Amino acid sequence: MRRLLDFVLRNWPLKLAAIGLATVLYAGVTLSGNERTWPGAVPIEVLDPPPGAAVLDLPGSVTSIRYRAPIEASSQLTNGSFLASIDLANVTPTAGGPPVPVNVRVTAIDPRVQVIDFTPRSVNVRVDQVVSRPMTVTVDRGTVPSGLTLGAPQVSPATVLVRGASSRVGAVQSVVARVAVDASGLNVDQDVDLEATDETGAPVPGIELVPQRVHVSIDVARELAYATLPVVPVLTGAPAAGYRVSSVRADPQTLTVSGEAAAVERLSSISTQALDISGVTDSVDRTVDADLPADVTLVGTPGIQLVVAVEPDVGSRTWQVGVQVQGARAARQYTLSTPTVLVTMAGTQPVLDAVDPSTIDAHIAVSRLAPGTHEVEVVVEQLDGLDLVSVAPATVRVEVSVPVPSDSPLPSDSPPPSDSPPPSDSPRPSGSIPAPSASAGARP
Repeated sequence: MRRLLDFVLRNWPLKLAAIGLATVLYAGVTLSGNERTWPGAVPIEVLDPPPGAAVLDLPGSVTSIRYRAPIEASSQLTNGSFLASIDLANVTPTAGGPPVPVNVRVTAIDPRVQVIDFTPRSVNVRVDQVVSRPMTVTVDRGTVPSGLTLGAPQVSPATVLVRGASSRVGAVQSVVARVAVDASGLNVDQDVDLEATDETGAPVPGIELVPQRVHVSIDVARELAYATLPVVPVLTGAPAAGYRVSSVRADPQTLTVSGEAAAVERLSSISTQALDISGVTDSVDRTVDADLPADVTLVGTPGIQLVVAVEPDVGSRTWQVGVQVQGARAARQYTLSTPTVLVTMAGTQPVLDAVDPSTIDAHIAVSRLAPGTHEVEVVVEQLDGLDLVSVAPATVRVEVSVPVPSDSPLPSDSPPPSDSPPPSDSPRPSGSIPAPSASAGARP
């Protein structure tokens, strides 16, 4: 035991120095091996802001935090493991004043982590006084669809409180409530968020509006357009057979309408309600209404007088008529090249429809014709209400002959019969054959 004690105590100062040096070296190696840099950004919080003051500039974030920590603690670090802050308790608010440098403090939540250094060590901040002022709300209606008319906006409340740093409140030129007007023409009646804007219309940050929302009401009405358009009469049906519409007159000839601009612009004329003229044989004079779309109304005259002139239709018709022989002599035989002709007459359809073809008189005059062949004009008597258009053929070839009895032929040197007819009281020559009026004047 004594030998062991002598061994331990022999050269004890040297041995003690060796142990201390080893301890220092171990601690230095251990600590230097655990020094690291945190690459994340830790936001800088503002602590103890002065009463009635506002920080105009955000202090930013701390980066590049150098720290020492045991390995097991380093593996558990996040951005939330560090706290960065500035203390503004000793900063005096100054309206529009210069930035004030304030030291940044960074601590670790885990006591095993020792913060060595960080960037930045200080930040410049501007602390302004908080002020308030009332402002009237302005309504921004945006782009109003065409054809709409807007009433004056009603805002409740009409005035709001603008609160914030004095320099920012001073930059506020208007408090805007933005609404959108629907093309359907519905009234605006809604709660709208407010926005503080500067003279360029850009939002001013860091402004508190009290209240933040207001109620906006706007009456929306369709913009009325006017147009004077021609009237177009509308007829249905047709007159009775043989009649026609000769003219249609509308009184007034133009009408003025009003309505939504888009609806009025689609119209090029105004049609009347349909007037039925089925089966009429005389003119019609009647008052009808205009036929308008639902969104267009008539200005002024409530009715339209339509005068429809109806008259018999004019046409022509052709009949085949038998040719009558007038003035035939008993001692003559008459042979016609055609027993019928085509007679064309023109006039109104009702008169044409009423014509009885058997009453049409077409004849030729043969009393002065000597034996032989003759071209004789066909004469057609005029009918009341009709005009004679044509007779085809206009002439008929007539062959006049004197029949000779077979039992008593005339002597070759007998004088030819006279062209003039014998007196009615004179005796007819024996053996003469009267003209067969039935065959010459037969109707087809």
